[in-house]
Amino acid sequence: MYECNKRLLAALISCFAVEIASEMVIDGYIASKFRPADLPEILPGCIPDHVVSWAWAYWVPMLVFESGLFLLAIFRLLQLGFYKCDKRTSNLLVVLLRDSVMYFGGVLAVILANFVAWKASRVSGRVYAVKHSADVLSSNYGRLPRL
Repeated sequence: MYECNKRLLAALISCFAVEIASEMVIDGYIASKFRPADLPEILPGCIPDHVVSWAWAYWVPMLVFESGLFLLAIFRLLQLGFYKCDKRTSNLLVVLLRDSVMYFGGVLAVILANFVAWKASRVSGRVYAVKHSADVLSSNYGRLPRL
């Protein structure tokens, strides 16, 4: 889409590395503040308790990076002049741009919904274990390769 622009590729790889590293640091710090809480007698084990009030910050790096990818796809789509304005635009490129906008828009919507849900709610550790694993699965599903 961007004609193999190596500077853009290097910038995206760097931003992705920063996103992953910051998510790991934030999630590691949040997890380090947990204290184990026993489950009810009928269930064996324990779950994390004492979730920090700013646990929503986990979603900020992901939200910023995915917003950037979405804006890049929109920008390229606008550059091509809303699909086939001339005969030189490949049908494949039009389909790739359309699908990129829909994909990154959908991923961004899921991440934004997770961010808003975390920001708006005060979760206890009992809810965190279920909520966090469901949120991470929903956001990372889009990163799986298509077979």
